[in-house]
Amino acid sequence: MRRPLPVELSREIVPLPSDRRHQAADLLGLASADHPLVPFLAPTAHGRTRQALAVAGQSLIGFGEACGAVDVTSPILDGLAIWLTPGQAWQLPLRRAWEVQVAAALGQGMAGFLRCLRLLAQLDRAGHEGAPEPHARLLALAVHPARRGRGLEETLLETGLARIDATGVACTTVCFQAATVLYFVDHGFRAVADGDVPQGGPHFWVVRRPAGGTSIPR
Repeated sequence: MRRPLPVELSREIVPLPSDRRHQAADLLGLASADHPLVPFLAPTAHGRTRQALAVAGQSLIGFGEACGAVDVTSPILDGLAIWLTPGQAWQLPLRRAWEVQVAAALGQGMAGFLRCLRLLAQLDRAGHEGAPEPHARLLALAVHPARRGRGLEETLLETGLARIDATGVACTTVCFQAATVLYFVDHGFRAVADGDVPQGGPHFWVVRRPAGGTSIPR
């Protein structure tokens, strides 16, 4: 069972309002600056500026809105989660357009696009081996760096998982740090596949939570 948030962090989880998309993208850019995958996708410093990451975040958010749902904290937008619902909508060709947009936002051109292709091909293979059935996917879980570890992650995660459980499908996500794997294990996931991103990228784990999975009580 999730612990109550401190009063100063009390939040409601709502669908992302259209007039707050830029704010959400800026948060996603800020929160992803220390993500292990960023140096692989943007090897040059100019591709890792907060502005570049925020523009890439806009593409990620648009992809989530088209293929699933984007949840945010309210009234203060300091956390968000991007969920993909089961189905072919988040496959080709929409995803290819998203890959091009992300590479362009990071200033990486064709080389960046090819890195995105290799990355997603590797993750798709591993994900299919570990969860071949139709399932939902948590694409991103981001919290303002100053608010991390204080319960907002759990609020976002459990809200989305409750919605997914109501549909009766499993959920997967990809982790790039061992500590993150353990975090999701505490919330009913287990590792079903792992590997290394091609050409010097980080190690990754695919974790899966069955429909109706339960968290470890705290």
